[in-house]
Amino acid sequence: MSININLKIEKRDMFLFGCIAIFLLGAVYVIAYNPNWKASPGNPAIQGHTPDEIVPSTTGFCNTVDTYNGDYGWTGYGNISMLIDDRNICEDGNGCTYRIWRYTAAKPAGANFYTSSPVMLRQIASHNWHDGYGNQIGINGDGTVVLIVNWDDVLYIWDDNSVFTNGENSPDALTWRDASSSHGFLITLCDY
Repeated sequence: MSININLKIEKRDMFLFGCIAIFLLGAVYVIAYNPNWKASPGNPAIQGHTPDEIVPSTTGFCNTVDTYNGDYGWTGYGNISMLIDDRNICEDGNGCTYRIWRYTAAKPAGANFYTSSPVMLRQIASHNWHDGYGNQIGINGDGTVVLIVNWDDVLYIWDDNSVFTNGENSPDALTWRDASSSHGFLITLCDY
């Protein structure tokens, strides 16, 4: 007894086999390139990008301040840092964005917002900044008080307002004031 197997491979079949082989080699290369990319990032100039360069860092992408402080009638001052992992997220060439939500227990965050889109804030290495909503400009850390946001006379954000308790005069932070006796605010500063 004998068994005969006849295979007829045409040009179009070879193309399909070639594509599958290239895909499998690429997948193996990506896995072999740097499976331990979090602990030991590779060199993207030689072998391509790893997920840590494409996806935001898991250690932080935004800084958020909640002005609620346990009491909607509380008013006060504070600051929001521009630093994440000791890096000024607004000074990296791309700038940053800020969002502000006003809320109460009956009206959760997101129901009342400062603008419908995130506002661009760009700061360069010399600490010069430009606000994309109010078209304000200034130099963060130079001691000059510049009002960036005045939301209905109940929330203010300044550059360099160290005259208030918890105010700042730093190139890496902004000062806020919650003057509302009935709301809390979420102020979020995100890398762009």
